[in-house]
Amino acid sequence: MILHIAKPCKFTVPFFDFLQDNFDVSGHEILGHGSVDWPANLKIKNSRAERFAWVFSYYKKAKKAEKIILHGYFGPLLILGIFFFPLFHKKIYWLVWGGDLYTRVTDKRNVKWWIMEMARRFSVPRFGFIVTSIDGDYQRVVDWYGAKGKRIPVFTYPAGCLDFQLKRKNSERAGRTKILVGNSAFPSNCHDWVFEQLSGISNDDFDVICPLSYGDNEYAEKIEARGKELFGERFKAIRDFMPYEEYVGYLSEVDIGIFANNRQQGLSNIRLLVAMGKKVFVNPEVSSFQHLQKQGVKVFDINSMDLDPVFPESDRNAELMLSLYSRSTLKHNLEILFDKKALK
Repeated sequence: MILHIAKPCKFTVPFFDFLQDNFDVSGHEILGHGSVDWPANLKIKNSRAERFAWVFSYYKKAKKAEKIILHGYFGPLLILGIFFFPLFHKKIYWLVWGGDLYTRVTDKRNVKWWIMEMARRFSVPRFGFIVTSIDGDYQRVVDWYGAKGKRIPVFTYPAGCLDFQLKRKNSERAGRTKILVGNSAFPSNCHDWVFEQLSGISNDDFDVICPLSYGDNEYAEKIEARGKELFGERFKAIRDFMPYEEYVGYLSEVDIGIFANNRQQGLSNIRLLVAMGKKVFVNPEVSSFQHLQKQGVKVFDINSMDLDPVFPESDRNAELMLSLYSRSTLKHNLEILFDKKALK
């Protein structure tokens, strides 16, 4: 049995939908943590528990499992629950999300932080497998936690897939240039810094769009207020979640994406924009920048921003991303992940 440790969210629900559409799921089971139930149409055997009941359920199920797939390594319950049962650590495949790794540098250093870090420093070196397609993230897992498990360098979520009909409008541009800033309502997006750079540009022939539907609501309020103060009617905040297809259509209207994030974040948005042939600026200090460059993708340095959306590598970027991030590639990646022989 393959045991998935996950809770329902915008990444995991499509993952399990893809799983049951493409694999025999009779050998899979999900153990959720938290108060949110899985969708009623989920066919995979699933349950959830909270607090000590979760720890007890984890012990019973992990003991029977051949593999334990950890969908993100967040939160005290999950971290301590994993910590208390080192007997199962070799079975664990940690699917690194990014945010679960960078809490080491983004979270406030208090007593809770130190307890969580001690638990992670004990557990992570004992994990059997580390799953991430991003070299920089894997290197940080090694440097920060001394990981010794085998690396599986693949992407694993449908959010990374790009093989659908993308609308490309670079050649049909009309009106003001549309600039997307960041991917979420987290301070790590560095919205204030980007706003400052854009407000210093004398040309005001552009609109600024900020996705703020995901993250810290108080921070979202602050950024929306600041955006309206600086750009007036040229600023738009996206505060409500959109269905995925609608959001993709919305991104197709964007001309430029700016991701000044100070950690690996928003990679799905970046990939989508690149696959649409858009000009994308990324912080060169984060692992996403090096990862995309290694793949041969042309991305731009946030420290040298310009508002001309046209660049010669646009078509090549789109073709490259569509070949790298297809649903057939995802299926192959998961076959590797689930196949014991392939990982020896």
